[in-house]
Amino acid sequence: YVHFHDWNQNGRTGSIDFEGRKYELGPHTGEGVWVKLDVLREDALDQKLVLEARNNTGPNLQITAIALVPK
Repeated sequence: YVHFHDWNQNGRTGSIDFEGRKYELGPHTGEGVWVKLDVLREDALDQKLVLEARNNTGPNLQITAIALVPK
């Protein structure tokens, strides 16, 4: 899980690319939003996980927490 927070309400939205899978991040004011990104066995074969986040609106995206949770 990745937590995004638009704490000062700058209208942040964005695009997320996690290991080649694309997600859209809508507005996330208030307490922010947790985005669930499933980790597949194949994702970790190179011993790293790659997450890219780009803002579509607002000045940037702010990741405030990352949580790896076993199934």
